[in-house]
Amino acid sequence: MNAEGGAGGGGANIHLEFEEMITIANKLKSICDIYTEGVQPEIKKLVESDFYQAGQAMKTIKSYSDILGKTMELFDNYSMAAQIVNYAMEKMYETDKELQKLYQIQK
Repeated sequence: MNAEGGAGGGGANIHLEFEEMITIANKLKSICDIYTEGVQPEIKKLVESDFYQAGQAMKTIKSYSDILGKTMELFDNYSMAAQIVNYAMEKMYETDKELQKLYQIQK
């Protein structure tokens, strides 16, 4: 995939191979899986624990909700990035198929 820098992009060309997109998508999926399978359940345990709900040691944990919220915002960002990469791959694949059909017609 080639892209020209647009508004504020500096005009530099970007060249990205489809295989690189697959690698990026797989890495983003791995990160999202870590959040889904590990981080999110542990956050839920922390929030639901009697210690947290009872408000003991509030000076220490009063910022937990902010920290936990920000942690899950990271998941949202990685998830959105994965969706964008997957969308770009779909569009690249569709364009490739269309070009392939055009090439077959011209032969």
